[in-house]
Amino acid sequence: MTETVGARMRRLRGTVSQDEYAAQLGVHKETIGKYERDKILPGADVLTRLRQDKQVDINWLLTGQGDRDVPARTSSADIDADALAGALTAVEELLHQRQAALTQDKKAKLVALVYKQLTRSGTGNKIEHSMLNDLLDLAS
Repeated sequence: MTETVGARMRRLRGTVSQDEYAAQLGVHKETIGKYERDKILPGADVLTRLRQDKQVDINWLLTGQGDRDVPARTSSADIDADALAGALTAVEELLHQRQAALTQDKKAKLVALVYKQLTRSGTGNKIEHSMLNDLLDLAS
């Protein structure tokens, strides 16, 4: 069985209590529990904080692919928070519009794909609606 986003979040927390980890990430303890139980995905602010403060590779966290840690040669500040927020928003809005549901893992992988597309295309935090629909069709 593949490790989920929630399981990777739990692994990142290590032996730190949910209360302490929540304080470190600037969220409520219950939110940490929801992440770890795959009820919700971390928002762009938490993903950015994990990248900058804990040197976690966001692609690894969302997809399980690659290495957990940001490569040493990479600046932890190179994450595009606007594109990440745009990817999360675009996926949530499309799922709502289409009244579609994905597992948290599939949603996370879709967010990672959209984020990559946004950062590679240089279009800021906007993605073509048709491309987003095509990506959702592939993920479903």
